[in-house]
Amino acid sequence: MKTTKKAVCIILLIAELAVLALCFRSYKNYSDNRAYTTADLVLQGDEIDPTPSGYVDNNSYAGTNKKVCTPQMQLHDGIYRMTMQYETTATPGMSSVSIESVDDDILGVNGDTYRLYPDEHSVSYRFNVNGSHTQIQIGGSLSSESDGYLLIRGVDVQYIPTLTAANRTLTLLFWLACADLVIYVLLFRRKDTAELCRKNALMISGMAFIFFFAMLPCFTVYQQHGDDLGFHLQRIYSLAEGLRAGQFPVRMDPYWFNDYGYPLGITYCNLFLLPSAVLKLLGYPLQFTYKVYIALMTALTMRTAYHVSYIIGEKKQRLALAGCGIYTLSFYRLVDVYHRAAVGEYAAMAFLPLLILGFWYLYHDETIKKSWVPLTIGAAGIALSHVLSIIIVIWFAVPFFILMGKKTFTRERLLQLLKFAGMTVLLTIWFIYPFLTYYAGGAIGISSGTGSNLIRRAVFLPSQFELDFDPLGSGEDFGMVGKSPTGYGIAAAFILVVSLYLLLKGREQKRHREIGVLSVMMLFCVIVTSSAQFYRFLRIYLPAVYHIIGNIQFCFRFFEIGTQFLLVLFLLDVLELNDKFGKQVAAAFLVLVCAVTFIESNRMLSKQNATVEGEYAYDIPADHYIDNPEYLPDGCNSALVFGESGRQPEAPDGVQASVVSDGPISGTVQVKNETGAASYVDLFVFNYPGYHVYAQDGTELSTEAGDNGRLRADIPQDYDGTISFRFEEPLSWRASELISLAGLVGFIVCLKKREKANR
Repeated sequence: MKTTKKAVCIILLIAELAVLALCFRSYKNYSDNRAYTTADLVLQGDEIDPTPSGYVDNNSYAGTNKKVCTPQMQLHDGIYRMTMQYETTATPGMSSVSIESVDDDILGVNGDTYRLYPDEHSVSYRFNVNGSHTQIQIGGSLSSESDGYLLIRGVDVQYIPTLTAANRTLTLLFWLACADLVIYVLLFRRKDTAELCRKNALMISGMAFIFFFAMLPCFTVYQQHGDDLGFHLQRIYSLAEGLRAGQFPVRMDPYWFNDYGYPLGITYCNLFLLPSAVLKLLGYPLQFTYKVYIALMTALTMRTAYHVSYIIGEKKQRLALAGCGIYTLSFYRLVDVYHRAAVGEYAAMAFLPLLILGFWYLYHDETIKKSWVPLTIGAAGIALSHVLSIIIVIWFAVPFFILMGKKTFTRERLLQLLKFAGMTVLLTIWFIYPFLTYYAGGAIGISSGTGSNLIRRAVFLPSQFELDFDPLGSGEDFGMVGKSPTGYGIAAAFILVVSLYLLLKGREQKRHREIGVLSVMMLFCVIVTSSAQFYRFLRIYLPAVYHIIGNIQFCFRFFEIGTQFLLVLFLLDVLELNDKFGKQVAAAFLVLVCAVTFIESNRMLSKQNATVEGEYAYDIPADHYIDNPEYLPDGCNSALVFGESGRQPEAPDGVQASVVSDGPISGTVQVKNETGAASYVDLFVFNYPGYHVYAQDGTELSTEAGDNGRLRADIPQDYDGTISFRFEEPLSWRASELISLAGLVGFIVCLKKREKANR
């Protein structure tokens, strides 16, 4: 019987490989290229009879929704590239190009709306056709409020065979793998799996519910709007382009500022965005890749929250499940994920529970030697997710060590802390070292270090502990200005009240010290979040501290650490109630907190869906710049780098310079110096450390800062030839990467040895 099952599996595997090969071949061998000229285009609008024309303005044509469209086309399932040649005098935002299904089948085509610029004359990007029966149309729109015009000179549509074949084959492979897993379980592990499910029915069903509820806003055909969503979508896109250009890790992100580059790979760690970037390279829509990131971070958060709750909750499965639920569905975490789209911050919230667990181990005598592992994973994960969260953790770690007093400064604990710190440095030096060298060298700076928002964005107590969620905040001049999020929700108030009650009952309580320390830390968290007066005091009497803490920008960021304290207080409260009053009282409190958490989170998500417009961001975002760039060279006017002229070298009289090749954050320029002396050429990238310029014979040319922050290459006298430029990591950065790789191997070896010793 077992031999028969194996034979069936082998036959099934061969059949699946054949299907995958046929799938790849069918998409790879397909071809479809279409070209439309101005004569093929049609002008249409609400008050316009369809008219053959590739031109539109508001003086010649009245009405609204004016659009110059291609003929309707039915394309085969696959990924295509659309290239449009155009001319417009409309200001950015007043004219755009879009790809839409004719029959309003929103799932039939994934194609972004792209803003057209007066100083550019072409636009090109990918779109995805789902199925073979979708009628689509490409159109250039002109706003009825614009006094300019739009002329479309041509539209080309080109099928991308290799990318489509890889994309569709990998998608099919995923679904076949899911089916194979089910078949494997049914054939070989049916009884074991059934027994496992029976024993863990509550955990499996509970975790499934928590994940499903936490991901609810992602089950839409659009990506829900978030405050920082556009920025992080561009990060994913730019990271993918950096990988395509051959960078790994991607330090200098292309695409930003008309491909002048932006050092986001140095200032923001891209490690956890890599899966999304790889999916983007494989042709998956940008909004889908971001939802995958949300799903991965949600799953990781659930895993760490459950593990920590299981350990601190004395290995009680139901309590661990409840802890996982109230943390994953906590008010502030969902605000972070969906309202703020704070990618780094909610990634850090996936690792913070491990940091809490590490300190829990450290201050319990029987588990001291276990502490360095969760401390290392938690701290490294936070450092590689969100640099500002490091400041937040330190801000609370100092008073915590003070509260713990002499217990901190014992030989065994200091040894564990030293071990944790050393391993964390090894694991993160590949990112931290380039980050610090860029800051130390003055290449970049933080523009938000004044701390003014700490006072203006104080989240007062009524907002921290309310049931409802107001995405617009409250107040105009002081406190909760603009789109500040609410706080912990009313469930947190129940936890704090019970904690206070247990503290007042006296020291005979088993967990009195832990509840007391965490309650004091939580009180401190509430104060630094809600009290504008506190920051005013720091600004007057401790300006150095005020400046450092001002780098976190908004005091509501402290909610992320406060949510950790609430989780542990909840676990301790349930255990203490169980010991003092019995299971029924403890269960009632547990159910109350879980129910209120679910209700207030549901209200938050419902209001977010009802009041915030969705974003159909399927491919590249509309603008390759950001409103308030922090890391541009001094004196740079970013608006001057856009347009076709922005991708041209600039040189003084007597020096001829023309583009030979133009790649992401690299290129080759033909130069002829006829000045009779040494001169220069300003290249079309910003002057960040790490760029190198080479003469035609391979000799490196000296560089300096040019006009508008450009990279200036010094050209020798009478030079006639090409020069090439590119971004190259310093050898010291490569060395830091090797150190981190060695540290990771060593960390894994230590874990394996410890696991073997525990058996």
